[in-house]
Amino acid sequence: MKRKSTARQIAKDRLREIMSGDKARVLQIFKKREYEFPIRDGVEYQVEMSAGYDFKKKELIRVEVTVDTGERWEKYECDFIDAADLKALEGKKSPTR
Repeated sequence: MKRKSTARQIAKDRLREIMSGDKARVLQIFKKREYEFPIRDGVEYQVEMSAGYDFKKKELIRVEVTVDTGERWEKYECDFIDAADLKALEGKKSPTR
């Protein structure tokens, strides 16, 4: 149980960092998933950060953080931003991908 609560906290922290920062960060993980391997209490966790369209209409971007607890991958946190925010950042009609 400790691993799950630690994994959940790692995911919350990463999502907060992504969503509170510059939208360029979201665009970066939209184009290519990112991974990191934090160690907490002697246990290494694999964290995946990704973003993609939520629906076929491509109006929302879902930002997700999943964590491997050592037992299995768990999607712990996600949030949404308006796709127009990334479109404006890229200066194109839609983000590539």
